[in-house]
Amino acid sequence: MKAIVKILLALEIPDDPAARRRFQEIVSALEPVLPGECEVRDFKMVEDGTGRLLETRDAR
Repeated sequence: MKAIVKILLALEIPDDPAARRRFQEIVSALEPVLPGECEVRDFKMVEDGTGRLLETRDAR
């Protein structure tokens, strides 16, 4: 069986380039500690409520 694990992090940040940089910093901090046996597909930052895609980053 393949299982999907989702982690949702809520941040109160403006919709600007600094927020996108912060997203990239968070992803960079998470990647090294994720288990090697899992396949990380992608990372996305979306606007709460609307689901509008703000930033994305392909995984490893």
